[in-house]
Amino acid sequence: MSVQAAFAALLAAPGRLCPELRRHPDRLAARYGLSEQELGILAAVPQAAYEAMAREVSAKARVVLGVAMPQTVREAERHHAAALESYLSGTVRTADGDHPLDAAREGRLFLASPDARFPADLRDFARLELRQYELLQDRVAASAARRWEEIAPGEAAALRRTPERVLRGYPMAPATVRVEVFEHDVTAVGAPAEIPAGRTVVLLHRRWSAPVLTYRVGAGTALLMRLCDGSRTGEEVLEAAEVSRDAGAEALGTLAAAGLVVVADPWGRGVEVLLPGPHDGFV
Repeated sequence: MSVQAAFAALLAAPGRLCPELRRHPDRLAARYGLSEQELGILAAVPQAAYEAMAREVSAKARVVLGVAMPQTVREAERHHAAALESYLSGTVRTADGDHPLDAAREGRLFLASPDARFPADLRDFARLELRQYELLQDRVAASAARRWEEIAPGEAAALRRTPERVLRGYPMAPATVRVEVFEHDVTAVGAPAEIPAGRTVVLLHRRWSAPVLTYRVGAGTALLMRLCDGSRTGEEVLEAAEVSRDAGAEALGTLAAAGLVVVADPWGRGVEVLLPGPHDGFV
């Protein structure tokens, strides 16, 4: 622990910790490993100042969280205002000059917090928004999306003419795609206000200079996407998926023509394709 953690805790709960700081400073010193000098610095700040800073931190956190999860925050403000205020004011944010508040970090804190008391369907929708935001911010995904836009016209047309070409190369899931599983239909009309329960597989596709596309996909498509990991040819993908050659070639060709599965340079043009790492989020 540190003085930064103690300061963040005081901002999260000034009404509870400020009296403890004055009446039982030894407890806070032991809890956070504070020196006498650090304890004195914290104790010199009036409780009213901590409360004012806490309101400011909470307001900023709301704005930053809204960057990653705009619809989630709006829905929470309309129907779960007390829970949102409780979460924002009670979440301890350790000061770190090298890693200031950012939208993705705030989104991850929200999803990981047991104190974020929101309905399960809204939390599922929040995860969707966070994954969309993270994909937009991913530099590898942005680079891959830009390269695909440059080569797409010719390659997509060729794949639509002869979809079986995907069987000759090495299909792989490019960095522009993520597949996520939710326990609610986060793509339903009316979301996030109305989100029916039901296991849903969602594919997110990063495009260049455009919003992330979100599709509901079936288990078969999700399986093909998972198997296209760069280690298998198209034929090996279909064999592992136990899909017929004709139907599988058409399915892989459709995915490849949309830029969701990239065939490793079947035309000999030296097209560079980045593979996703182990953090790709596939299921």
